[in-house]
Amino acid sequence: MLIKQFPDKDKFIQLAGYNNVIPVCVEILADTETPVSLLKKIYKNKGPIFLFESVEGGERWGRYSFLGSSTRFHIRVFKKEVEIRGNGVSNKIQHNGKPLEVLRDFMSRYKPANMPELPRFWGGMVGYLTYEMVSFFEKIPNMLPENKPLAHFIIPDELIIFDNIRNTFFGIAIAFLDENQDPGQTYEEAATRIEAMLESMDSNPPEKNIQKSQAWPVF
Repeated sequence: MLIKQFPDKDKFIQLAGYNNVIPVCVEILADTETPVSLLKKIYKNKGPIFLFESVEGGERWGRYSFLGSSTRFHIRVFKKEVEIRGNGVSNKIQHNGKPLEVLRDFMSRYKPANMPELPRFWGGMVGYLTYEMVSFFEKIPNMLPENKPLAHFIIPDELIIFDNIRNTFFGIAIAFLDENQDPGQTYEEAATRIEAMLESMDSNPPEKNIQKSQAWPVF
């Protein structure tokens, strides 16, 4: 059951005046779904996925689980360069022994909107660092071949955030706005992606027709 949709188109356009990364979201009653069952339904069998289960202190079950199966960017750190792939383009940037500065510079161009309805994490870099990454900061040998990444991250553009307390989940399509890009059209495209996400969860969901051109209701 659909609980709420946010932001509406007018609010999205307003946020686009100050931000270039904006989520378009629905909140759905989870009913009998679990994070694993949702991940099985949305996985497109064409790229990296992740499932972060929330555990506090190693023993207590946390509130949120985070699922992702669609990627905007792939970022890999090699011995001499950082490779960034996205939108059909691949860039290789020499890092001169300071890969984190390259990552920091890349991320600084994105200004995410403040969304109080969502948990603090609803997008960003997700991935891993190998032990050999320490060689950039300490005097230890890096034994990996040059063609093996020392770190690999993705930046998702679609997420599901499962709320284990409310037994609901957020379906999120993250819109990345380029300069001079029409925010209204970008909103429409993100709403279409949300609709496709819901269709992948259920062949006949009761409320899958996500509103686009008209304003979404305020709950």
